[in-house]
Amino acid sequence: MPSASISLIHRARNLPCTTVAANTLTLGAGEFITGIEAHWGEKDDHTRDKYIQFTTSSGKTISGGNPTKDIGKDSAPPGYQLGGFVGTCGKELDSVGVVLLRWRKHAMKW
Repeated sequence: MPSASISLIHRARNLPCTTVAANTLTLGAGEFITGIEAHWGEKDDHTRDKYIQFTTSSGKTISGGNPTKDIGKDSAPPGYQLGGFVGTCGKELDSVGVVLLRWRKHAMKW
């Protein structure tokens, strides 16, 4: 099974506007995303997602953004993984949600 990677690219507030920070996590064979943690805060009278962290089935994490005190967490139930994401954004991430996929030990044969 080929490996996959997750990359988070964000603009950090302590860096110039044209500078981005990137984090990459390579997933091992059979490893998948099982958890998400999001931090939010107010900007220009709107709530924005400020920080996001993903956790894998082997306990590895990858994160990006600026943590806040307002935190939400969710994880996939047994037999499922976080397989996709939905949300809205403009200049910043406004909202994020997850798409759950049922995990199968054996891939389908075509």
